[in-house]
Amino acid sequence: MDISITKLQKELCKRQSKSKSNSTGYGKVILNLWNLEDAMNIDFDAFTLEDIENAIEEFHHLPMDSQWDEDFICDPNNDFVTCFNQRELIYSFIENKQKKYLPYKDDIFI
Repeated sequence: MDISITKLQKELCKRQSKSKSNSTGYGKVILNLWNLEDAMNIDFDAFTLEDIENAIEEFHHLPMDSQWDEDFICDPNNDFVTCFNQRELIYSFIENKQKKYLPYKDDIFI
């Protein structure tokens, strides 16, 4: 398998994250909200009030389309959806430790 470094660099630049002002605190707020953490388990010194406000604002933009007040379609670019997808990916790697992914002989990465 050959890796094209220039192509990889271009793809990574295209996908560069659009992070909020303090991404670590903001990310912790999203994780705490997503996991429905108990207040006793939250380190409130790890984020600011602005991080909370940004996360709440992002939460309000989560639904893209709502139908019948029961199900809705989430915006795939929303940070909550990104958090969910990342956690699912990590979980799948942990659960499939023994599985081996082999590239095709002519496969070019990215």
